[in-house]
Amino acid sequence: RESEARFRTMADAAPVIVRVTGANAACTFLSKSWEALTGQATEGGLGSGWLDRVHPEDRAAVWRTMSDAHDAQVRFSHEYRLLNAAGDVRWVLDTAVPRMDDSVFAGTIGSLLDITDRRAAEHALRDADRKKDAFLAMLSHELRNPLAPVRMAAQLLTLPQIDSSQAVSAVDVIQRHVGHMAELLDSLLDVSRITNGRLELRRRTVDLRDVLRTAIEISHARFAKRGVSLEYSAPAHSVPLFADAARLAQAVSAILDNAAKFSSAGAHVYLRVAELAERVAIDVVDHGAGMSYEALASAFGLFSTGERPIGSGEGGLGVGLPLAKAIVELHGGHVTAASAGRDRGSRITIDLPIQSTAAATVPSDPVDRPTMVATPAHRVLVVDDNVDAADTTSLLLESAGFWVRTAYDGVAAVAVALQDAPEVVVLDIGMPEMDGYAVAERLRKVCTPPRPRLLALTGWGQESDLQRAKEAGFDMHLTKPVKPEVLLRAIAQLIGTRPNP
Repeated sequence: RESEARFRTMADAAPVIVRVTGANAACTFLSKSWEALTGQATEGGLGSGWLDRVHPEDRAAVWRTMSDAHDAQVRFSHEYRLLNAAGDVRWVLDTAVPRMDDSVFAGTIGSLLDITDRRAAEHALRDADRKKDAFLAMLSHELRNPLAPVRMAAQLLTLPQIDSSQAVSAVDVIQRHVGHMAELLDSLLDVSRITNGRLELRRRTVDLRDVLRTAIEISHARFAKRGVSLEYSAPAHSVPLFADAARLAQAVSAILDNAAKFSSAGAHVYLRVAELAERVAIDVVDHGAGMSYEALASAFGLFSTGERPIGSGEGGLGVGLPLAKAIVELHGGHVTAASAGRDRGSRITIDLPIQSTAAATVPSDPVDRPTMVATPAHRVLVVDDNVDAADTTSLLLESAGFWVRTAYDGVAAVAVALQDAPEVVVLDIGMPEMDGYAVAERLRKVCTPPRPRLLALTGWGQESDLQRAKEAGFDMHLTKPVKPEVLLRAIAQLIGTRPNP
């Protein structure tokens, strides 16, 4: 009796369900945890009563596993589902070993461990792994697509018989597709910034009409390529918003692009604006592919690319709508999607707060486009371990009238800087042996005043990279690939500032 009492006390205190069966596989004991998990009284689970709480789809397999183990008098282990009183599913790991009475098989003793959280974590990991593989495949596809015409155009430029018009067309192809790849990478960086809460908005009072006009201009090429028309009626009066105009235009453009992507040639997309009290609703309506219930539920999920046939000719990383949603929410608004089903079109609505008229004064957009006027006196040092990148950057700066020197590693960069005293050093970060941060810190120490201005031109573009560059002494940071006019404008700005003493 003392031993039995000790066993029951330990079993009831255990963090698992303890179960004992007889030689005929009938349950003779269940610990109190059984009732807590299943809602069934322990007395009701004795005999074969506990099987009532096994999921109907698992019941036959569970009984077969236990019966076979009893017949063979061996241990068993099995994962299956239990149902509690509310009908909720809980996964358990049922493990038992034979117990003997004077060498005679007397049944089993074992435990049922709740593994619901573990199963959920495993499922999440598998789903994340699947999404990762799908994303990498899509990213590879999205990068290979523009790389193919870039390679062909570059090869075309090497042909001796190419004429000037063909050369211009080839260069246009290269610039257009390189720009597309840069947009893909910028979108991924934006996803990272938003995910980590580091996307900064430059908000001021803007007119919604200007935002929508910019968004339409951004999406124009997509609509023209697809042969889809956009119908838009601007509000008759100013609609003031306190917003980052560029980011908000990016969000609307992403939604417009999505509508064009899922519409067939000759279709119409409608951009409508409606003011509701102190808020404004922006509707983008199409009559294209539409969305099933499942697709609608995941429309704003990261890397969700929708139900698009492989041969549709349209790609995407599935970051446009999630970015749009995040940007709108940062502005105090929200985005919703609706569809009547597959092939029945869709409507995506942006809801935003309107700035009160008392505080609203919509300024005209300032025009800030500094021009580059270079003379041979302006000395620039270009440093990059990628020889092609360094040489092409140097050629660009020379064509703009700069006196340029080039170095292909950090050690050489310091030596050239000490010898030629450049006004600006355009410096890559990710270099072997002596990286850009080390070069920047070294130049700050060894160069005599006036020290050169340091411009980071690098593929590292996360917020932490910008902060580290600032700490290392860089005056400006640009992420590759950079447009030539942006690079020239940055150098002009650095030269126009007073050098550090």
